[in-house]
Amino acid sequence: MSVTQANNGALWLITKSGKTGDSTVKIDAEEVLTREKAAHFLKAEAKNESTARRAWQTILAEIMMQDKVGTWLGKGDPKLSTLTKDFKSSLRDAESAYVRALFSDGILKARSKESEESEIQAMIGRLREDKNYSNIKNLVSRYFFCLGKRCKVDSFLIPAPVMMAELSDAKEKPSADTSVAGQLRDILKLIKNDDGSVDMKQDEVAASLPVALDIVKQLTAYKDYYSALETTKATHLPPNVTDMQPKVIGAPRRAPAPEMAEKKTTTV
Repeated sequence: MSVTQANNGALWLITKSGKTGDSTVKIDAEEVLTREKAAHFLKAEAKNESTARRAWQTILAEIMMQDKVGTWLGKGDPKLSTLTKDFKSSLRDAESAYVRALFSDGILKARSKESEESEIQAMIGRLREDKNYSNIKNLVSRYFFCLGKRCKVDSFLIPAPVMMAELSDAKEKPSADTSVAGQLRDILKLIKNDDGSVDMKQDEVAASLPVALDIVKQLTAYKDYYSALETTKATHLPPNVTDMQPKVIGAPRRAPAPEMAEKKTTTV
């Protein structure tokens, strides 16, 4: 999978490789909201999820520009894609500082001087409790902390699918299963479609069937042998697999024939 951008972040391309070749998805990026418009969503609920996500990501982009958060840029492990407690704590402090700055800069105004602190605390709490904010915050934080990237390019917000694709691509992949069962599962993945149907041509099926039946026969023979071995009734390996005996069950080799010990002679 590869991710590229065009038009200074206004357009993003996600290319994935599949059975039938590469496929590319184009995603238009949304513009960053002004500080005043983004702050408005702290006081009023967004009309739809898309609008809310745009507002919250704009706010997060500004929050992560603070020095107390900026020092954590790229400090995480991209293979694990997890956040540390210290980073989360710094982010919470930055959230509080962001809301306070909106009041001190006059973008938001309290009903009275006496109620300002309680209104600030209420707004901070409302921000953190919003589910849309929590979801985009988790994504943007991992993108920032683990990949060392900010959630906007110039005046455009990086689309959520782009950030998820890059995080997924960097995340540690499980090691390949090289066991017989694992290799057979890989074969199934190659020929099986998402709906469970098998994507094979008639001639491929005809050529593969004898091989598949032979594999089933061999695996069944092994299963029966080891089942018998558990009850100490097995005396020999099943047919056609005796040549694998030392590798499979660690069969003992025949002891070497005894030899006459050489007599040592001494020279006088």
